[in-house]
Formats: sequence, structure tokens, C-alpha cells
Amino acid sequence: MCLTETWHQPEVYSALNEACPPGYSYLEAARSTGRDHRVVSMELPFPSSHTKPKRQIHYRKLKNINAGALAQDLQYLSSGFTDSLSVADSVDFYNQSLSSLLDFHAPLISRSVSFTRSAPWYTCELRKMKTAGRVLERRMKASGLTVHKQAYREQKKAYAEALGDARSRFYSTIINNSPGNSKQ
Repeated sequence: MCLTETWHQPEVYSALNEACPPGYSYLEAARSTGRDHRVVSMELPFPSSHTKPKRQIHYRKLKNINAGALAQDLQYLSSGFTDSLSVADSVDFYNQSLSSLLDFHAPLISRSVSFTRSAPWYTCELRKMKTAGRVLERRMKASGLTVHKQAYREQKKAYAEALGDARSRFYSTIINNSPGNSKQ
């Protein structure tokens, strides 16, 4: 929103309308002093430059499967009416039946999510190190053992060091590849 103080009469907006592009709206508020100038507020329709790209993800809630109902369906599936089929046909039948059971008990859920862009120096190796650190953290919290705590601390320290090195290498490469250009 832009605020400006201007000398105009309330009924004269033609100069402001001609000076600004379409899509702007004017809101006027008189000053408390009662003078002839007023505050004009314009709402500017700027699109956000920080829009995050959206991606479609698919997942299943496997923890919500009713184990009793699934066991009953699996028992019905293995009731023996595939005896007359060949081995290949039996494999196809079981694959298709198990897929449909999975779709029934834990349907595929689709969601649109936005991801932030990773830092340019964030590599696949760093992602793997971070994942390994999370695994060690969960193990440490579950067991409470000193050995797991020590392993987690060492992993965290190694990850922080690798992250710093990667960031440093990235910016050093940019600086070395553009000598004389301090703005890059």
C-alpha cells in the first residue's frame, strides 16, 4: 500500500486515474486539521515473487489399517480357489488381489504441497547425512543409551562440518569464477 499526501479536491480524481495503471483503487481519508489536502491510499496489486512451487505427492496411511479386517480378507483370499491356475496366473491373481486389498484398506491419498527450494550447495550426500542423523536421533531417544547419544553427537558434528564445507566451496567457486565482479 502506498500513502501520499496531495493537494486535490475530493471530486477530482482524473489526474490520479490517468497517472496510474489500471487495477489500482483509491481510498481517501480527510485529515483531522480540516485543511484542503488529504491522504490518498492506493492498493497496489503486486503478485508475490515468493510463490513456492507446488507438487503433487501420493501416500497411504498404513498405520490406520485395521489388522483384523485385513487378516480376514487375506484368509478369504487364500481359501484355495487358485488350485486350477498355472503358477504365472496365480502370481498375477495374488498381485492384483493384494493391490486391491491395499487400495481398499489404505487408499492412496493425493495432496498438493509446496516445497521450498533447497540451498544451491545442499547436495545429495548432505541429505543422506541428515537422514542418518535423524535415524540416530530417534534411536537415541528410544533407547536412552550413552552409546547412541555419542553416535548422534558425532553425526551431528560431522553433518555441521560437511554443511559448512559445502557452503564454503560453493561461494569460493562463485568468487573464483568471477574475478573483478564483486556483485556476484
